Amino acid sequence: MLLAAGLPWIGAAGNGDGTGGHYPAPRDIVSPADSPHPVYGDAGHGAMIAVGAATQADGVHDWSSRGPTEWAIAGTYGYDDYPWPPGLIKPDLLAPGDGVTSTVVGGYADYSGSSMAAPQVAGACALLLQARPGASVKALAQALEDGAEDLGAAGRDNDSGAGRLDIPAALAALPAGAWEPFAIHDDGMLPLQVTGLSWQADWLSVQPAGAMIDPGGAATFQVVIDADGLAEGVHEDVIAIASSDPESPHALPVTVIVGDMTDAPGGGAGAPAAAALSSWPNPFNPSVTLRFVNPRPGPVRLTVHDARGRLLRVLVDEALPAGTVERAWDGRDARGHALPSGVYLARVATVDGAASRKLLLVK
Repeated sequence: MLLAAGLPWIGAAGNGDGTGGHYPAPRDIVSPADSPHPVYGDAGHGAMIAVGAATQADGVHDWSSRGPTEWAIAGTYGYDDYPWPPGLIKPDLLAPGDGVTSTVVGGYADYSGSSMAAPQVAGACALLLQARPGASVKALAQALEDGAEDLGAAGRDNDSGAGRLDIPAALAALPAGAWEPFAIHDDGMLPLQVTGLSWQADWLSVQPAGAMIDPGGAATFQVVIDADGLAEGVHEDVIAIASSDPESPHALPVTVIVGDMTDAPGGGAGAPAAAALSSWPNPFNPSVTLRFVNPRPGPVRLTVHDARGRLLRVLVDEALPAGTVERAWDGRDARGHALPSGVYLARVATVDGAASRKLLLVK
């Protein structure tokens, strides 16, 4: 359910038997940290990322629980994917868990163990989501895994998992492109099974591939847009959503605007002067001046969007005479909140056409 809802679950692997010793496999890692990882494994997957403790010298802490684990409830379909032996390699990741300063009543104290390590991975997930809002649990888990500093034997192992947490490397391992979540709700009386999603464009992908949604519930999906290599202009596709709904499939249109472009009738060569949208300075901080030509009197709309196309600010929305128009944008949204560094999109629409321009805010 958490995986379908797009929520990562960061769990401490445990501290062995609590005295520096360990229980025999597959019982050393405590539940629910013994459950499947979002990406790793040949069978079922869950939302759990199990975290063990690393020492200050990048070793595995004596108290950190070891794998493998068993995920095989006899006769229960979907919970019998990883029987013992050989079991499931765990933990999934290590994080610093040796002499970590934590709060206590009235002050601070140093503690060791996987309970000190797990919150650091939760914080790392928050940083990854700040860099890629809407990233799926699978994308987060894969980035943490790919960016981990391998310890001990090459590859995953039952002492250190994929290795020790490395936040800069995990950020670099995040897939490029913009992420946009959407939800499918089940407003009926019966469970809704989303059996598949399909599309045509190679710059578009959707995660996960399907879901089972209980009545009154919802599942979150992630649309991933990778605009690298796309020509300037408007790119469109449709996501077809197949489900157990009698009216299936449903269509979800997707539109991506890349670079400076016009969408006037007969645009391109010979497009109207409204295409002449310019900006300076660019990159900018804290404000940028936008300039365009209104070819003839009529309604004009100048807006600013984020990299995923969401409207942030309306700078002009009125009828204007023909001529050159300049407006300043102060890097704030409609509520007056200062926006972070990043790529934004200015777009102007007149009676004769439209144009857009990328803006780079650098702080």
